[in-house]
Amino acid sequence: LEPLLLSRNDQVRTVAAENTLRRIRMAKSATELQLMRLAAQNNVDAALAAAARLREHGSTREFRADFFAEAARRGNLGVFMVIDGSSSEVLDEPIREGMALSIDCVSACRFYHGDFGRTIFVGEPPRRMREVSTAIANAWTDIQGQLRAGMRFADIPRLGHASLRRQGMPLNVSFTPHSVGLFHTDQPQPSLLGPQVQEELVLEENMVLSVDCPVFETGLGGTTHLEDLMLIRKDGAEPIHTLPPPVLSV
Repeated sequence: LEPLLLSRNDQVRTVAAENTLRRIRMAKSATELQLMRLAAQNNVDAALAAAARLREHGSTREFRADFFAEAARRGNLGVFMVIDGSSSEVLDEPIREGMALSIDCVSACRFYHGDFGRTIFVGEPPRRMREVSTAIANAWTDIQGQLRAGMRFADIPRLGHASLRRQGMPLNVSFTPHSVGLFHTDQPQPSLLGPQVQEELVLEENMVLSVDCPVFETGLGGTTHLEDLMLIRKDGAEPIHTLPPPVLSV
């Protein structure tokens, strides 16, 4: 729209407003937090229900379809599900004994989003996968204990990497923070038309925060992920849904 307006009248001045709305939405009202809790818990429950039947599904496509169905039964609309690093609904991989696969589940209720990630062990995985999954869980616990309003987004990956170093686990983990709400990533974004500059974001009170902790390195014998939604307070943070174990075994 902006290029069209400028082509018709060179006196027109446009001001991008999308990031203003995204910035306003980062701190949630009490009503919004109620909706976020509902969406998030439905999302977690749907993921756990589908994961419990993973062996019955036999394939990743059936697993994803079951998650979407379970989300719908609870009043959520499935948005996407990343399984073992892929969100493609065309890809259909068999479920095999000894697999370690990650899931990243997103669904929405009344337009508000849930976002949940876990690792699933099908039987006994490679020993290295157990070590990696434990290290990620420890790092996420360390991060959770330090989250609070006023912290910079950029500080969060540093906390995660510092925890991995203390554990002697030099893994390539992003520890990517993002606000969740009416969008899966509900925060100011770099302009598509102007300079690609990401503004310095800060955690705000009543923000719902996700921190993605995936590991997709080759040679580990699988993939692992861990993700929960945290409500940011002045003096800390608390989960807005129940916290299942970091690893689900089936």
